[in-house]
Amino acid sequence: IRQCTNLRDKLLLRCGAELGTRAKEVTGLYLNDFEYGQETRKGLLTLFNEMEADPNKTVFEYYLPGNNSKGKPGKGGMSRKLYIEVDLLQKLQEYYQQERPNSDYNTFFLKVDNLTYGEPISNRQASNTFKAAKNKLLKMQEQNNSFTYKIQKDHVFHIMRHSFGTDKFYQYAKDTGNEIDAITANSAVMIQVAELMGHSLSGKDKGLKVTRSYIRSTREKMIMEGLK
Repeated sequence: IRQCTNLRDKLLLRCGAELGTRAKEVTGLYLNDFEYGQETRKGLLTLFNEMEADPNKTVFEYYLPGNNSKGKPGKGGMSRKLYIEVDLLQKLQEYYQQERPNSDYNTFFLKVDNLTYGEPISNRQASNTFKAAKNKLLKMQEQNNSFTYKIQKDHVFHIMRHSFGTDKFYQYAKDTGNEIDAITANSAVMIQVAELMGHSLSGKDKGLKVTRSYIRSTREKMIMEGLK
């Protein structure tokens, strides 16, 4: 994140790391309230107002519409709630107040190049931002081999979503007093993580195969951080 040269790009990466968004899903963040599923959904401007009205509130809900999520070709994916912590929301507000171009588009993150200034970012912008930051770090690692945690050449934006899911799996297991290896596919912890990530709970094996992979990721995290 420190390799990014503007606040927008830093926030694109933070959305992956702290909200678990896919690269495409950051285009589903909207400034003003919007209509989806025959309901009015809160845009980020409404959340900014809520944050200012209640200084003690620490987490804010944002409804991510399914048409901005992963789905079959020509169809949207699953809608879900994103839980934005106050420090991230403050930075989003800072971007809106100081850096976001004036635009008639409701998409929150906008382009800043001369030809398309003020237009919505593409579905690839978050991935491109990650790649640019990764390449800078790879060059730094070539010159200095002392880093404890290293970026890898095959890492992509999606790796931050997996890191987010791993952290949440570990947190929920710890909060409920469950041993990592004892958590089953149909447990409350697994279902909670699946819902947070937008993984399907229907179909064969209740669609939890991807979520189960976080057991292995969590075990590796614990070993790396000296927790096991």
